[in-house]
Amino acid sequence: MLEEVAVDDRAALSTLATLAAREAQRLRDLAGRPEYERREALEDLGSRLAALAGDGPLRELAEALRPEAIGGRPFEELWAYVLEVLDATAAGAPGPGQPDRRSSFWRR
Repeated sequence: MLEEVAVDDRAALSTLATLAAREAQRLRDLAGRPEYERREALEDLGSRLAALAGDGPLRELAEALRPEAIGGRPFEELWAYVLEVLDATAAGAPGPGQPDRRSSFWRR
């Protein structure tokens, strides 16, 4: 039973990593586009993440990408933050400000 859970967890992490990599590439493809188009892309990403992400950095990212939250932060700062979180998730690393749970186990 525990082995099944571990396999399911690895599959879920792999799926989230693939999703994060794809979304980061979509945003990078929009790099030269006007701000209003990139803002719309962030809002769309936020709604997709809200539906797909469980807990962790992608859930926090979905919260940061609510339309009312987007307006409360300098846009270029938000854009860089989103790419940082997506890249970290794609690499299997914790997002900014997230503890690295993989290594914290061995520190005890």
